[in-house]
Amino acid sequence: MEKRWVTVAVEDGQMRASVLKAKLEAFGIPVILRYESVGVVIGITVDGLGKVKILVPESYASQARELLEESFSFPPWEGGEVNEGGEGFEA
Repeated sequence: MEKRWVTVAVEDGQMRASVLKAKLEAFGIPVILRYESVGVVIGITVDGLGKVKILVPESYASQARELLEESFSFPPWEGGEVNEGGEGFEA
């Protein structure tokens, strides 16, 4: 196992971090999630308590960052307007 692990992302909350961890692992990248346990127990994201660091071995860092960028890049919305519930409808 590689000795040097680097942070490739910091997320608000364990759920989102867990989804990203699963994505990276699906591509064969080892992942460690590091967080303050009190943030998980109480379920808050105040003053960094709910922050989760996503760490990967240094040799995978570049690939992991590229995959994480893909996770957050969405094509521009070309449909109608969006209502308050976040659902699209034709204008």
